[in-house]
Amino acid sequence: SHFLKQNKKGMMIFIGSRWGTSGSTKAPAYAASKSALRALVKSFQQEGITNGIRYILISPGSVLTEMSLSVDKDLADNILQTHDISELVLYLSNTPSRMIFDEVSVKAFPYDFANY
Repeated sequence: SHFLKQNKKGMMIFIGSRWGTSGSTKAPAYAASKSALRALVKSFQQEGITNGIRYILISPGSVLTEMSLSVDKDLADNILQTHDISELVLYLSNTPSRMIFDEVSVKAFPYDFANY
């Protein structure tokens, strides 16, 4: 972060969760931590106006990970894959510095709509 501030440009991307906004009875502590991360990124974004750093929060829905399998062992085959998120990070990192993405919310279709 110090290097980015010195050069007055750069980007920091954080991975949140849709549960950071909606909460979750399945993982309340996790949801609370992602909500706190969301507030932290919003605070950093205000600071970014003066230091030239873009702070972006990606809040994915269901991603096929060990954690998601521990919450729901019957996950559909068509949920997001980890490489989907990494491709989104790559895309965002290649956008012009004049663009800011406040928060990027991405969901698995149709899984997250049926199981929201």
